[in-house]
Amino acid sequence: MSDIIGGLRQLLEDLVAPDLKAIQGKQDAQYNASNHQHSAIMGALEAFCAEMRSEVASLRASLQLEVLGRTAPFNRD
Repeated sequence: MSDIIGGLRQLLEDLVAPDLKAIQGKQDAQYNASNHQHSAIMGALEAFCAEMRSEVASLRASLQLEVLGRTAPFNRD
């Protein structure tokens, strides 16, 4: 009885284990690719946010100059 169980176990290990290892390898590769893509997207998003902050700061400074220029005649003492 134990020989039959041992034989079945060995057969399963011989037939199934390589497939499971191959599946695990594919899953690991997909996980790594997904992490790489995520990092690339986050880097692009951070660069975009920095660009938008810079653009908003530039627009704010431009608007302040325009407002100061238009209100300067009212600020004469």
